[in-house]
Amino acid sequence: MTLREAALAARHDLGKYVAMRVRWLPGNAGADELRAALAADLMRTRSGPGGDESACVLWARLRVPLTAAGIEEIDVLVADLAERAMRLDTMDLDGLRDTSLRALALGDALKALVSRFPE
Repeated sequence: MTLREAALAARHDLGKYVAMRVRWLPGNAGADELRAALAADLMRTRSGPGGDESACVLWARLRVPLTAAGIEEIDVLVADLAERAMRLDTMDLDGLRDTSLRALALGDALKALVSRFPE
């Protein structure tokens, strides 16, 4: 697998789904809606016959072929989101909104990673 292929897989499998439900919420979504969307996006980022994978678990698998590609920013974002995912139940609306912005930022960081490896 090339670095580009690995980056494309990470962008698709993680970047696309880490904020999938959040992305579709209206800007005035309440705390309960935002909390439910974030829980699904962060804790059940990938679902399949083998079960669910959180964003953190998914990244741990996807990052292996990318370790030499300068992925520190992505590592930091994923670690932050994993920590926040454990606190969703106690977050206020501002914390939930900030977490959703961090999830969207992870998607952007993965898009930027792909752009570093042209076809």
